[in-house]
Amino acid sequence: MALTRAQMAALLPDNTTGDISAADMRSIVLSCLTLTEEGAKLRGTYDYKKVKDQVTTSDAYAPLVSMATPAREAGTYEIKISSTFTYNTTGKSAFFRWSIDGGTNWEEFSVEPKDVTDKKALSYDFPYEHLGGAIDIRLEFKCESASNTLTVLFANLVFEQK
Repeated sequence: MALTRAQMAALLPDNTTGDISAADMRSIVLSCLTLTEEGAKLRGTYDYKKVKDQVTTSDAYAPLVSMATPAREAGTYEIKISSTFTYNTTGKSAFFRWSIDGGTNWEEFSVEPKDVTDKKALSYDFPYEHLGGAIDIRLEFKCESASNTLTVLFANLVFEQK
């Protein structure tokens, strides 16, 4: 933390002239440490989990990637979900769903590739007001029909406070 000239002057004893004594210097340093502790923002946190080369042929949801974080302070965080995948069919959808409460509540989305050679990318980022504590994020996937193959080249979960 850098102090302005005015902030530094305010820390000096009123009767300071000329050289600063060792006692005055100690007082200034202790004051600066107090200011730093009171005014410092904690460095942000960054939790992530990545998986590669996951395959499903099921029409029932299967776990893709999950992440349980250590306890985190309350505040505004960003949750990021991303993936790249291939699907061996057209005219049918690949399904994904995610939960931020350990699987109690789910949000679902589907993607229908135009060609079987397409590598589809998906990314979803959103702000989250965290009340504090650990968080359990899960991402699952499935095929529309069990006769298809959904190959996830990679999937990422991120929980970040800047």
